Amino acid sequence: MNGKTESSTSDSSRHQLRVVEVELAERSYPIVIGTGVLEQLTEWVGPRFGACRHGVIVYDTHTAHIASRVEQELRGAGWRITPLGVPAGEATKSVVHAERLWQEMLDARTDRGSTVIAVGGGVVGDLAGFVAATFARGLPLLQIPTTLLSQVDSSVGGKTGINLPGGKEHCRRLLAAESSDHRPGDAPYATPTRIPLRIGGGGQVWGDPIAGIVRVS
Repeated sequence: MNGKTESSTSDSSRHQLRVVEVELAERSYPIVIGTGVLEQLTEWVGPRFGACRHGVIVYDTHTAHIASRVEQELRGAGWRITPLGVPAGEATKSVVHAERLWQEMLDARTDRGSTVIAVGGGVVGDLAGFVAATFARGLPLLQIPTTLLSQVDSSVGGKTGINLPGGKEHCRRLLAAESSDHRPGDAPYATPTRIPLRIGGGGQVWGDPIAGIVRVS
């Protein structure tokens, strides 16, 4: 992953966030890393999403409490929120659940001025990302991954998909990364809440403290 890093915080008493910019020309996107990201959610979402004031939060039964915090933070900043819960588990990545989310997003008057926010692990991220990409071209996506694997893998890179009865992830959609100067209607980007990683020289990335996750670009 090519990119540059920077640190940002508005208050020295708060946790410092690290921003990794994934450089893909006009489709570049940021990854925000750190402790206490949710407490600073509106501070880094505001400049990135501009005029967006409607969030569709997709979560499962395991992450309802985190989704509630995200909803509270965004409502406090004047966002209209549509929370959409799905069952936990791989079976949720299906046409049935995708269709239900499409319909509920229509009922909530979702458009390109809205943002789909995935709060959960890889299943939620894949499902929400696929639904966002197929609901309307360029619908923004914000990933808030809550598991280690989703933080280092499924939330980064833009590949999403759902399962068909004949096999896993037979229906896929690649999401182009969004430019850092977000305009409503552009393609989505992913923003993990916390990634316990160290990035070494030569493109090596290894897990800390879980050394079993190794990625070499």
